[in-house]
Amino acid sequence: MHRYTSLIVKAVVMFQFVRAFKCGFHPARCRSAYFFSSITKVAVPDNTIAKMNRPFIPNILKSTTADQDIVFKDELMSKKSTIIADDHEFERSKLDRRKYRAIELKSNGLQVLLVSDDETDVEAGSVHVRAGHFDDPEDRAGLAHFHEHMVFLGSEKYPAEGDFEAYLAKNGGSTNAYTDMEDTNYYFSITPGDDDDDALTGALDRFAQFFICPTFETSAVERELRAINSEYLNSITSDNWRNYQILKCNANPSHPFVKFGCGNYNTLTNGGDISKPTLAESGGTNPRDILLDFWDKNYHGGNIKLCVLGRANLDELQESVENTFENVRPAPSNGVKSGYPALSQQNPLKITTKSVHTENDLMFAYEGESYGDIPFRVGHELGIIREIIPAKETRKITISFAIPPLHSPLIDVGKPHRVISHLLGHESPGSLHSVLSDEGLIFGLSSGVGVDVSDFALFNINLSLTAKGMSERDRVLDLFWQWMSIIQNEIWRDESEMEKYHDELRQLSEISYTYKENTNPTDFCSSKAECLFYTPAKDILSAAYKTGEYDADVARAFFSRLTPQNCMMLVWDPDHKKSPITSRISAVDEEWKVEKWYKGEYRQMKIPTDIAEEWKDPKSLDSRLFLPKMNTYIPTDFSLRCEDPDFRTITPEESESVEPPVKLIDSENLRLWHKTDAKFKVPRTSFHMAITSPIVYSSPRTMTQARLFEKVLKDDLNSHIYDASLAGISYGVVIAVTGIRIKVGGYSQKVTQLIETLLNRIIELISEMKNPENNHEDSVLYQKYGKSLESLRRQTANFQLDPPYEVCDYNTRLIVEENVWTVSNYLAEMNDTKNPLTMLECANIMEETLLGSIRIEALCMGNVGEDEALKIADVLRAKFLEKSRILSDEETPRFRSLKLPTYEEAKLLFDDNGVTYPIVYEELAKADMEDNNAIELYLQVGQDQDMKYEGIAILDLIAHIAYTSAFNTLRTQEQLGYIVSTYPRNTAGGAHGLSIVIQSSSKLPSELEERCEAWLVAFREELANLSEEMVEMEAGAVVAQLLERDTRLGQEIDKMWSQIIGSECLSSKDREPVFGRLEKLAATIDVDDEINAVSAADIKQKMLHMFDQHLAPSAPMRRALSSRVYGQSSKEAFENNTGKSGILQGRNDARHLKLSLGSWPIKPYWK
Repeated sequence: MHRYTSLIVKAVVMFQFVRAFKCGFHPARCRSAYFFSSITKVAVPDNTIAKMNRPFIPNILKSTTADQDIVFKDELMSKKSTIIADDHEFERSKLDRRKYRAIELKSNGLQVLLVSDDETDVEAGSVHVRAGHFDDPEDRAGLAHFHEHMVFLGSEKYPAEGDFEAYLAKNGGSTNAYTDMEDTNYYFSITPGDDDDDALTGALDRFAQFFICPTFETSAVERELRAINSEYLNSITSDNWRNYQILKCNANPSHPFVKFGCGNYNTLTNGGDISKPTLAESGGTNPRDILLDFWDKNYHGGNIKLCVLGRANLDELQESVENTFENVRPAPSNGVKSGYPALSQQNPLKITTKSVHTENDLMFAYEGESYGDIPFRVGHELGIIREIIPAKETRKITISFAIPPLHSPLIDVGKPHRVISHLLGHESPGSLHSVLSDEGLIFGLSSGVGVDVSDFALFNINLSLTAKGMSERDRVLDLFWQWMSIIQNEIWRDESEMEKYHDELRQLSEISYTYKENTNPTDFCSSKAECLFYTPAKDILSAAYKTGEYDADVARAFFSRLTPQNCMMLVWDPDHKKSPITSRISAVDEEWKVEKWYKGEYRQMKIPTDIAEEWKDPKSLDSRLFLPKMNTYIPTDFSLRCEDPDFRTITPEESESVEPPVKLIDSENLRLWHKTDAKFKVPRTSFHMAITSPIVYSSPRTMTQARLFEKVLKDDLNSHIYDASLAGISYGVVIAVTGIRIKVGGYSQKVTQLIETLLNRIIELISEMKNPENNHEDSVLYQKYGKSLESLRRQTANFQLDPPYEVCDYNTRLIVEENVWTVSNYLAEMNDTKNPLTMLECANIMEETLLGSIRIEALCMGNVGEDEALKIADVLRAKFLEKSRILSDEETPRFRSLKLPTYEEAKLLFDDNGVTYPIVYEELAKADMEDNNAIELYLQVGQDQDMKYEGIAILDLIAHIAYTSAFNTLRTQEQLGYIVSTYPRNTAGGAHGLSIVIQSSSKLPSELEERCEAWLVAFREELANLSEEMVEMEAGAVVAQLLERDTRLGQEIDKMWSQIIGSECLSSKDREPVFGRLEKLAATIDVDDEINAVSAADIKQKMLHMFDQHLAPSAPMRRALSSRVYGQSSKEAFENNTGKSGILQGRNDARHLKLSLGSWPIKPYWK
């Protein structure tokens, strides 16, 4: 696959390293797969990982406004700001109904993008600062990151620590920040009630103080130094961080890329010893004065940009910003760093004497201009092979080329990296990916730009290798350079062919932009605040999508950088020290080095000249390699079904309402739901399907084989539907404990075609896997199965090396849920040599899964008519239902949660009045270098049947209030660890509880548990002291989050599908879904709800009752479990607990306890 560079995530690199230094934390949320940035407050803890691919598009769909509607800027100028661009000047997509205005404050030169969206429930703001860890002083590594933390801890106007977060929480919001190489970004969101027009202004006023008058209190400085150190230690075993720092430490020492951006106590205090009780005793120096200097230098109107999105009109938003940000300091005379450095020559493609390439001295604009040098030079840092030992079981090769920054004018216009990445990462027949995959040498291949800063970038090709691929890495690399040669020959031979690929990608980008829906307000503001530095305001919405004509000269100049002499070849293999080296390009004769900060081991050598020349100009090319054909999946029909003449008339009220889908088919083995979208009017369709089967999770072996089939299928489908994924039509096949989930979505014209292709291929693949001709080692399909087995085994084994707090999460589920197969169960099946897993057995299990006793639940929604949905139903019948049996109620897979014991019940279970309580399950971290400890204190409250709507809503409200309290007490004040979170946790069968999570580098799990219990006592007093006005505000925040309107078609579809599939395992009487459950939950705590007439006093009393009955340390109905993980440095404490009553260690202890526990009933709260 190929990857584009996002304006939000500029430094998404092939190593998947973490570019963002976190300010807050929630264990179940992160911004993207490569961009780990945790949230300070989240309403519902579910995984939302968003991929941020950057599309490109020509200059189209420019908005037009009648002359009489145009208002001249000078008529709109206020006394406090000047309008740079008003709404009619902005280029926007067809579906964009927001209003835009860009202004500049007269008092300080601060530029602001204002966005008015009267349809949003979420309001947001972001400030982007043009200063990052490249700006750290030489003797204070991590200062920019530390500074980012400190501005949250009080200002002159709002001195209380946590005031901003508390204000946001009361308004259903969150905040976070990240520190990058050259930038720092702060952002927040709120979800105020419908009648609260002042919440955004209040948030902006508090936010503005970060940039007006932060206090940097001395007491906070000392505490936050320890928080930074804890954050650093949390990442010390992470391969992402290790790889990133190894890359940095081997860069040109004259370039700031070499800096240690995270920092720790020692670097920030210039030599301080964190083991000492105070900073004064540490031997270091207080960094407060340097913090103030950093703020003075970088935090002013000339070096920050602001984006605000709200429900108010543009004039009202402008007034709010003017009144809250007018006191930001103007830029000093020498303090402006806005945007990129000025071009040193008029010609954006210029000749210089600074050689970065062996063939010529051609350099692009901005290259090497920011810091006087470049970090990766030919003959120095480039032309090397580096072998790295990963912490986890990982084998991969990354070829990383030094290229010009992407904002260099000729690259920014023509984007040559895009078409080259497209070809390098293609997965169709004849591609490098296809050839290597068919030989069982790789799991995957991707390409794209990784690091991209003001004066350089890195272009990366990533090959995830099998064990076979690593043993034959010379062959893998030979084929890679042959593929490069084929692309290069085409670039030089026939520019018309390359132009076709370029235009095809441009067409895809044009489609993507034309039908682009509004994005998440917080992400939008964070992105656009940064874009204001580099993009004219009127182009800020479309700039990322624009692409100029194909320029052969620029493409050739760019491709000339992709040579062996201009790259770093990075090889990760856990067996570098174990296995005999057979590769001709190994640094086997070099000494191993240990990187200073994250302790990653590596060795390196120069690529031999003869091999580099051989790669650069291969003597022969594999005949199986050829460039891809043009994409036949690109849609051309974007008509809307809701605008068909025979479609029923939709009233304006209906178009704005959220009507649930209707059942077109309701039989014993198939329920088909359907809804034609008439609200969002997007030419996209989504198809969801769940095949419920008792086979998948009937044993560890069947679950393992099902997961293997999922991997084989995805590998197999690459050659069939890779083009569809490029054309905006995606699919997903996921093995769940209840069966198989299938999703297909994208532009409507091609969705049905993809559904049929996918379902046909599933059945065909099972047949091919059963065919004796394919069950031998030379078979491509047999190799795919073997490759999948290796991949799954590696992933499963690596799971045990996850951070301690994640292992706690898994262990809690292991204890609480009735039927859970363990990692050990799965590994035992995959490592069984007496009864090994086979491809034939996999096919037989999947045939029984799909064609045995099944039931199908399906949803067709979006730009799709009833007739099209019914045609899909015909396909389901033909492929599955006509050949299968009806799943009975007795066969339906069901999963329950066990009822944890109260203290009195625990004494009976363990026959000991001195039993440890809560019940403790603990284990020792598997990673040798893992020194962090962690706990999850889980307090089980009840089950759906008992709690009903009201009980679940009250628990959510308690968790909402608890989060800020726990974070401020356990993390900010007590500094127990960087990772602290409290959230409502739901387990199988509808059981509910409250989880408190802490990971610490300094405290034992037992100490963390004691502090959690002490905080619970204090928190009970906080609840008791809440005024009715405050209760109403907190409840209103939860209500606003529950009732947040969908702003994109996909949001509405996902919400409907979750309510449909939520009844999958219920009895036939309870299986009918109830739509609108969120509205009913909200009504139970909505003081403004006229029907339920609940009061703040009633809500408070119910919170206290639940807390006193279930959550307080002395609660009579408290059902508690403490899941603990000990770091290796705490091994002795772990061993000292062996055999103690109430403390479980190992799976046998857990199994014995579970046999003694009863289970909660399965009855949904909505029945």
